[in-house]
Order: sequence, then structure tokens, then C-alpha cells
Amino acid sequence: MARNERGKIIVEGNAGNNIGGGLSGGEIIIKGNVGQFCGIRQNGGFIYIGGNAERAVGVEMSKGDIVVCGRIRFFAPGFEFANEEVDININGMQINGEFLKFVGDYAIKRNPKGKLYALKEKNLGLIEPELYECYEGYRYDGGIKALLNTGSTVVQGEIIKGGKKFTEKYVKECAVCYIHPKDYVHLGEPEYVNVISEDKKSCITLKAIPDDSLQEGTVFIPRSIWANIVIGSYTESMGSPLYKGCYVYVEPVKEKAEILTAEEIMKKIYG
Repeated sequence: MARNERGKIIVEGNAGNNIGGGLSGGEIIIKGNVGQFCGIRQNGGFIYIGGNAERAVGVEMSKGDIVVCGRIRFFAPGFEFANEEVDININGMQINGEFLKFVGDYAIKRNPKGKLYALKEKNLGLIEPELYECYEGYRYDGGIKALLNTGSTVVQGEIIKGGKKFTEKYVKECAVCYIHPKDYVHLGEPEYVNVISEDKKSCITLKAIPDDSLQEGTVFIPRSIWANIVIGSYTESMGSPLYKGCYVYVEPVKEKAEILTAEEIMKKIYG
């Protein structure tokens, strides 16, 4: 439930993705959790989040204030730690507690004026990386619920431009799932994994590859027909599915695995 009070929007519970995108004034008070990209491109105003914030809160903001009283997951790298503040007051709203103050987003602007406050007791990992951990419970017995990112690789581009999508080389490059080493160990160091869509209606078997360049709780699949099987259909009203940031379940394959070729996928799943 949400209500508007003269330039102030109050959400009594949780909110979805892209809340406050492009906000330039006013206030948004969210008493629960928010999804991904809350405050994206914010250029003024104030956003209060009483619960947790998912991926990239405040990303590309240049001005304004965001306060997060829960845990931030997958923090945007363009924010710089400034100092610690106690019992902050923004727009006449008194918010008690010890907060970590960040300024950003330096990834989008040289001298940003955006300020992001994160409750210290919930977000110590943002300034002490050895304490960082994803939300409790993303690992479960026999699998993980991971944030899926996709993207094109250099080798994949070379294969595509050569018109060789139906080759073994393309399968080896794209029918893979990169996993953080700690998550890979939790899965039992499998050779293959099943990647299952969040609604559990679709599943694809891929070769598992540990990769310490990823954050824990995330996996990467080259943007291809294999990734298309498990990404969500929600388009954020943009006409294109969310190729980065949807959730999937990843579980080890304990029996002999079958990796489908692009042609087999077209015939078996789309045919």
C-alpha cells in the first residue's frame, strides 16, 4: 500500500525494482524492503528504506539522500566511504542509530553530491570486506539461489561474427555457468550444474566453472540461447527481459549430464 502526502510517497510494506529512479525532489518512505536499482539516477530528494536493499541501490545518483536501515546486498562500486554519523536528520526526519556515510556515484560523475547512509550494524562488510556476506540463507542443502548476470564474451563475439553458432566451439564457450569458488565448493565441486529459473518452470544443464572474479551469491552465463532458458520474462516496461539481475537456483548434476546444442534447444524447447 502506498499513499502520497504533498510530495511524499509512503509505502507501508515492500517495494519492487527501480523505485525512485530519476527522483529530483520530494520524499519516498519505504517501510519494508526494496528490489534492485532503488534510486537509480537520483538527482535530488530523499529515499528512506526501512528494510533491506537489493542490488545497486543509488547507482548513478548524482545528488540527493538515501538511507538504508537494513542490509545492502551487492553494493554499487562507485560509492566512496566518507565517515560515520550518529542519529541523522534529513528533511526533518530523525533517524536514530550509527550510520556509514558514502558519497557517490563516482562512476557517473566526477564530483557527485549523492549521499547514501547505511546502518552500521547491518553493513559492516561494506567497509570491512572480510565481514561481507550475502543474505543469510541463499545457500541451501543441495544448491544455491543466486543472482544471475549475463553478457557477451570476446570469444563468443568472434564465433558469432564467423556465423558458427551451431558449432562445438560455441557450445563450449556459452553452455557454461561461472560460480564463485566458495559457492562451487558448497555445491560439491560438480562438473555440471542444473540452472533453474526462479519460477522453477525452466531448467538448463551447463558446465560448472569456478571463478573468483564473481561475488559470492552470483553466477555468470554468457548471453546466449542457454541463458535465455532461465531468465525471467519481466521487462520493467522496457520491452527487453532482465538479462542481468534475475534469480536462479543452481544445483549440482549427480548423474551423467547432457549439454544441449543450440540446435537441440531450438527443436526440444522452442520447437
